[in-house]
Amino acid sequence: MSTLTPTVLDVSEYEAPEPMRLILQSLPKLQPGQLLLVKHRKEPTLLYPKLIEAGFRFITIELKSTTASQFEIGICYECDLEALQQYFKSSKA
Repeated sequence: MSTLTPTVLDVSEYEAPEPMRLILQSLPKLQPGQLLLVKHRKEPTLLYPKLIEAGFRFITIELKSTTASQFEIGICYECDLEALQQYFKSSKA
């Protein structure tokens, strides 16, 4: 099993459609073995079909706090899906 090198992209302070634009703009820079870790204040459901169509896989988790929900979306290539699952399993344990 390989480990992924994360790059964090925090779009939680932006209004739509800027988060989607910034995420899609970051995808061409992503290489196999890398993870785009997006921090967002909303679940970006409209993004998911675009990711799948482009050959990416993702995991979304909701982090609840006393003030608001926050989402983390891990995006990687399909070949790194097992490493992505392990990343979230070990980092959120």
